Amino acid sequence: MGFYVLQLPKFQSVLISKANILLSKKLNSKIQIGSVDIRWTDAITLKKVLIEDENGRKMIFVDEIDVAYNLIDLDYPRFKLLNIDYIMLKKPNVKIFVEKNGSLNIQNFINSITKLASNGKKGKPNQNSPVTIDQAYIEDGIFSFNDPKLPKFNDGTFEYYHFTLEKLHGNLKNFLILGDTIKFEGKEMRAFDKNSGLNIKKLNTDFLYAADQMQFNKLYAEIGESVIKDKLQFYYKNPAYLNDFNNKVK
Repeated sequence: MGFYVLQLPKFQSVLISKANILLSKKLNSKIQIGSVDIRWTDAITLKKVLIEDENGRKMIFVDEIDVAYNLIDLDYPRFKLLNIDYIMLKKPNVKIFVEKNGSLNIQNFINSITKLASNGKKGKPNQNSPVTIDQAYIEDGIFSFNDPKLPKFNDGTFEYYHFTLEKLHGNLKNFLILGDTIKFEGKEMRAFDKNSGLNIKKLNTDFLYAADQMQFNKLYAEIGESVIKDKLQFYYKNPAYLNDFNNKVK
């Protein structure tokens, strides 16, 4: 009976309204969900999902999100583990900005997700509860990165501080957010930078990002006419050092 109630348009409208308010409060970002389709107790589809950063800029927009989850994983109080079995992101558009203090506009959103998974309890990064996704797929995505403090050259070369990757596709396995750490296994990823014509034909890697390092291990990348193998590892004192990559990143 409860499941059929969830299918009623009136109930779903109320559910979406309450979810927008609750998630915006819990994640410290304005969140809008266009529609929800709940399929039994272990699958859900969200459409027209918008997440703004703290400055009111559009940070993430996804046309459709298909999620398969386990309610035991989501709610079990002892482990406080937020686990998603499968997620498909259709036409995601992610816009990353570098703030005046050198941090990224998405960092507070990530911190809020980690805090929510830990039931709001603070602790050392390695004591926080993890957010895990077994399988994630990206279909026809866009990812842009901009540092407003640095000028644009628009000379047809790839600009590390101002770029937009389009036609982004890929498979992410064993995705993990734990404290300030993000890691995943990227498989068959590809994208295209319109401004420079840079074509990422294929990218496989075990990716790791933390407050003091970024690693691309087990790397195989076909970019333009070049092939990059093995690994790339970068070390820095804090993420703000990435703004002066040539001088402050090893």
